[in-house]
Amino acid sequence: IEASEQSGRLCVPTVEEPKRLLELLDEWQLASPARPLCVCDERGGGAPLASLPVGDRPGLLVGPEGGFSSREFEQLQRFPFVRFVVLGPYILRAETAALAALAVINCGRPTTGSL
Repeated sequence: IEASEQSGRLCVPTVEEPKRLLELLDEWQLASPARPLCVCDERGGGAPLASLPVGDRPGLLVGPEGGFSSREFEQLQRFPFVRFVVLGPYILRAETAALAALAVINCGRPTTGSL
């Protein structure tokens, strides 16, 4: 809560318990099929996140250390709301990729909402 107050956020970000990938994707499809889910693609197969129009409240999915498996990429490709994105020419650690992606998404956004 203190970090949200310090950064000027109007709400505390939601962090959920870990889930299996297909469970997450099925839940997303039921709850917010029009809301994009930006998936960081360490293979370099996505659009630069900074150039992607992601709307008001995009979701963000960063893979584990070592990246997503081929099977996980196949599962992700089946969902129309998934947008594969890259953060640049280098592969980042998972925790660094998450922070970098959030910074890109929030750059130039109004501060009146939540991610």
